[in-house]
Order: sequence, then structure tokens, then C-alpha cells
Amino acid sequence: RITPDLLEARLPSWSPDGESIAFQGYGDDGAWHIYTIRWDGTNLRALTSGEFDDREPAWSHDGSRIAFSSDRYGGISTLWQLAVGTGEVRRLTTRDGWMPAWSPNDRQIMFVSGDEGVPRPAPGLWTIDASGRERLLRPSFSAAAPAWSPDGTQLAYTTGESTLEVSTQLKPGVASIARDEDVFPFRPQWLSATEILYTADGRIRRRSLTGRVETIPFRANLTLQRSTYTIAHRPLEPTTPQRVGGIVTPAVSPDGRAVAFVALGDVWVMPVDSRNGDPFKVTNDAAVELDPAWSPDGTALAFSSDRSGRMELWMHDFRANRDTALTRGGRRISGAAWSPDGNHIAFVEDRHRIGVVTVYPDAHAMVVPEFVSRAEIGRPTWSADNHVIAAGDLFAYSNRYREGLNQLVMHGVDPAGVYSSVVFPSHSSGNRDDTGPVWSPDGFRMAFATEGRLWSVNVDGKGSPTAPPSSIAEDAPESPSWEGDTRHIVYQTPNGLRRILSDGGSPDSIPIDLGWRPSPPPERVVVHAGHIFDGVFEGLRNESDIVVEHGIIREIASHRDELHAGVVVDAGEEIVMPGLIDMDARLNQDDGAAFGRAFLAYGITSVRIPAINPYVALEQRESFDAARRPGPRLFVAGDPFDGMRVYDRGSVSIASDEQLVRELDRARTLDIDFFATNVRLPDRYQRQITDFAHRIGKPVLSQELYPASEYGVDGAVHLRTRR
Repeated sequence: RITPDLLEARLPSWSPDGESIAFQGYGDDGAWHIYTIRWDGTNLRALTSGEFDDREPAWSHDGSRIAFSSDRYGGISTLWQLAVGTGEVRRLTTRDGWMPAWSPNDRQIMFVSGDEGVPRPAPGLWTIDASGRERLLRPSFSAAAPAWSPDGTQLAYTTGESTLEVSTQLKPGVASIARDEDVFPFRPQWLSATEILYTADGRIRRRSLTGRVETIPFRANLTLQRSTYTIAHRPLEPTTPQRVGGIVTPAVSPDGRAVAFVALGDVWVMPVDSRNGDPFKVTNDAAVELDPAWSPDGTALAFSSDRSGRMELWMHDFRANRDTALTRGGRRISGAAWSPDGNHIAFVEDRHRIGVVTVYPDAHAMVVPEFVSRAEIGRPTWSADNHVIAAGDLFAYSNRYREGLNQLVMHGVDPAGVYSSVVFPSHSSGNRDDTGPVWSPDGFRMAFATEGRLWSVNVDGKGSPTAPPSSIAEDAPESPSWEGDTRHIVYQTPNGLRRILSDGGSPDSIPIDLGWRPSPPPERVVVHAGHIFDGVFEGLRNESDIVVEHGIIREIASHRDELHAGVVVDAGEEIVMPGLIDMDARLNQDDGAAFGRAFLAYGITSVRIPAINPYVALEQRESFDAARRPGPRLFVAGDPFDGMRVYDRGSVSIASDEQLVRELDRARTLDIDFFATNVRLPDRYQRQITDFAHRIGKPVLSQELYPASEYGVDGAVHLRTRR
């Protein structure tokens, strides 16, 4: 090995003199760059830098240039050229393209293109010459990585269908020369006019065009760390009174005197000053409620509820003490937000589009643009003049990979139109969950939480920033909401609610004193089973008794009448089996109470969720344990840790070591069951997370096998991921 352990290296390309290797490397800054290194491991240099991904270097035959693909132009992946002597970089193509390969005389570059963005796309292998002229060389929907033969008359390319194809430039046909192999989609290499080097079935192969195949031996020894830490188990059957930890989407009232939130399956309102009374329930049922939002005059709350069987928008009028359904049927509703004039409510439909309902008709047209995001969007927020609704959305860097930054899509409703706003360049402004941005009542600021801090940014009436954002708190904030005077922001932390001046300062604590009492399990339950399938023996056990004491199985024995003491469940005509475990579940809050019921209906009694807002996870767990609604036992990781680029809604974008320390402390305080990391997290951060988690007795799941397994990650979430 010649590259550093924590610098991921891919797609090497030898220099013509054989002294150096160019490759794409992924390091601490969370982006791919073009590197070179001498063959003996010395003189490692990064040739590109910045926030963009630079991939797939190909050295020209004269050694003066390196072609590569990059997402630094126009939201697509295009070809670029780097002058080795000066470091100058220039763009070669306007067409989308990747995997460049130089012709033998360096006068052309062949590349793969999806040819997107044109009326009649022609995907396949394209070439570009020194004059900039582009032409389609070989149509293909699956070409992955091409290479020229030494004389330039033949092409070899791997495909996304795991094949290796060979053709000539002058003839239309192609020949698949590795039909029975799992060919990896890397760039093949011509060794001569009749031999190709490539990878397949996990091996390096050398194949002649006549069919002779040779496997080139390669062996590498890796040291894998298997930690011997003791896993910290939380009590699964608590018997003593518990403090409520699942306080979800808190929102301060316009007058600053009360906070609304969801806990234990219901909407609550709590006076900010405890001398003004205790928290009280606005709802009290087995339904799931989401996202309470105050009307501008403070006399009503909008929220989502599945009490009708589907997640709809409801309004509670405090004056009449009455709930009214505002939507019926159709899409699942979440993320309510009142317009400043109090006449309309914006919301999220099916997690991907904005909707508006008019509560009190007025002169506004309220025409919502027909815009459906490809990613899950954030909670909406209104401009002060009621004309624009902003919502967090994912801005992918290119059409080739899905990851990007969370910024704002602005939905004009009077008049209708869609545009974007980047309030925090090169960073995500929120996580599209409940971190904002949230427009201030006066319309001149937005507040959002990202990278472990609470930020405030000055904006104009259309939501465009007029100054850089400023950090006003750094205590792992979430759920910012404005008081009506625009002078104060209330937000959530792992240690409770906080209230801070919008210009910053020392925050004040807002204590929440809520508790719940577990439903104690019966002292003894005996399940009389006609047969048992336990997964240990082939076939079924005969008539048996399962003895459960204080919620724990103590014995499985052949049936005896004397065991039938306490509560007896007669399943003498049934087959009994252990509850199933779902190891990779996903929670969509707008599924409502059906989330818990569906698992139980299929015999799933334990569920592992590797990506979920930790406050939502606590609320779900506490609601199940307090018997507010039925559901399985939950094991959760909280928000997944990710790099600067993200895809999943709720991912934590790690920007620094200092932020990582705060995020780890947040996770520990919220008592998650395990840690999960996403695909763009740099390896050094993943190693730090693993070391921290194991010190406190928590497992770690990764989205990669190596080098994660080298430093002790406990498991993989997916079998196939890509950066």
C-alpha cells in the first residue's frame, strides 16, 4: 500500500514515464480531488481542491495533461483538463460526460455521456477533439468506462450490465468478450493490440481477443480490528416513573408566553413561565399528531393527525375548544405553517410538494406552483407579505450523483412561480427536517440550525440573503421558532428548550417537567402453544409452555398443567414463534399509527432504525412503552452522520472536529442505541465516531465495508454504496 490509510484512493492512472500515478482521492474535506503520487509512495500531492468532486483522472500520452470529470459546472458532470506543469484547469465539454480516455495521438478524448438536457438525447460513447467538436462514437445506454486500443482502431469498454465489450470505430457492431464474468465497471487497459487488462469476479484478468484468459495473482493482507467493548443495554422493561425525552417540534407562541409541542402521542401546550400553569394536552387520543403551528394571533393551533385513518391537517380553536379538519382524503399532510395574515396554512404533501389550504378567504389568489421535488423537502415558512413560501430542498451538485446541499426553493403563490435561494453558500442551511430556515415575522431574517449551530441571516422580501449568516448559538440546536416581535428565538437542545435574542447572547432555559409511567408487565404469563417454531430445531416443537416472568422469557418447556399459573394465553391450536426483527426499518412520520400496527401485524416485535430524528425516536418509543399506541420495541441510531454533501433528510453534515465533538455529545445525551454513518462521511471522522461509540458501549453501522472494518465498525447498513 502506498497511499495513506484514511485517504480513499480510486481509479489510478499511470503517467507515461511510469514514475507517478494519478488517482481520485477522498479525504477530510468531504470531496473527491485529483492526486498524484510516486510509485514508491512519496511526493503525494493534491492537484485540485475545493467543494467540487473531481474524478476519474486519465493521463495524456505526452504526460503534460490530465483529463478528468467534475461537477464544478452547471449542475452536471463535465470533462475538464489539468495542465500538469502549471496546475491550470479548464473545462472541455458542455455536454455531460465522465470516464475520459485519451486517443493514442492525444488529439481526441473519448468519454461516456448520458446526453441529458437535450430534446433527443443520444447516450453512449462520445469524443471531443482539440477544436472542441463533439461527436457520438458508439450509442450505448450502459457504457461505463472506455479505452482506446494502441493503434486507435478499436474500443474496449465495460458496461453497467457487468460485461466487457470490444468494437472498432468503423463498424457498427460490438462483441461481448467476457460473457460469463461479473466485470467491474472500471476503465479497461489495452496491453497490446490483442490483449486487455480488466477486473472481474473480484480478480485481475488478462484476456486476448481470441478468448484466452489469465488470472493475475494478487494478495493483500489486512489487519482488522475487532473491538472487545461491552455493549451498554438500556432497560427494556422500565418499572419506575420516567422523564419525557421525546419533545418533538416545539414552537413558541407569537406572544412568547407558551410553547406547543408533541409528546407521548399528543399535542401539548406549556406556559413558558411555570408560575402560569402546568403543561396541558390539546389532543388526547391514540392517533399520531405532528408539527403544531400557532396562528399569528395565538388563538389556534394547526397540526397533522391521523385520527381519521390518514394523516390530515387539523385546526384547534382555543376559544371554542373545537377541532376542525381542514383537509380530507388525498395526500398525507405534515409540516403546517400559518401565513402571516392568518388566512392560509401551507403544508407538505407526501413529503415532496407544497400545498396550501385557505382557512379564511381573502383577496390572495394562492396559486401553488406545480413543483414536485425529487427529494424529501423541509417544513414550509412564509414571507411577511404572504406572497412566498420557502421550503428546504436538496440541491444536487450534478445529474450523476444524488448528494448535494440543503438550500431553499421559493414557491411564489401570489403570483405563482418557483425560484431558489442559497442563504449559506457551500454549506447546508438546515437538514430538511425541523431545523429551518424559518422566516422571521418582520420578513428580514431567517433562522436555521446546521453544523451544530444556530444561525441567523438577513434576507430581503424574496428570501435572498443580504449578508452572510452569523452564528448565535452552538449547543446542538434544533426546531427554531420566532416570537412575534422578531427579537427572540426559542429552540430545542438535548438539555431542554432555550430562548435567545435573535442577535445572539446567553440563552435562557425553558424547563419542561413531563413524565410518564410504564405499564408494568404481568408478574407471570404462560403461553400454551400447540407447536413452537424456534429456529433452532428443524421442524416444530410439540405441545409446549412458554413461561414469561416480568416481561422476560424464563423457560420453554414441554407442556405440563402445573406450569399454568398466572395469566395463561391458550394457543393450544396454534403454532407459536419468536417475534421477528427488522434490522433496517425506515420511519415516515406521516404514516401515523399504522407504523406500529403494521410491524406487529407481520409478527415483527423489534425494529432497528438506522436513520431517524432522535426526538421523534424517543417520542415513538415512549408512546409505545406508555401504551399510548401499539408498536414494536425500537432500537434507534438517531440522525446519521454524513459529510458536507448529504442526501437523506435529517443527515448531520459534519464540517469540523469541533462540531463532531458536539454532535457526539448530543447523541450520548439523547441515549441512542447505536450510531450510523452515511456514505459521504470522511473516513477519519468515521474512525473518531467508532472510537467514541465503543467507549460508551454503543455499536456503529457504516455504509462501507472498508476501511470501516479495519478500525472496528460493527456492521454495514447496505451492501452497495457509492461516494
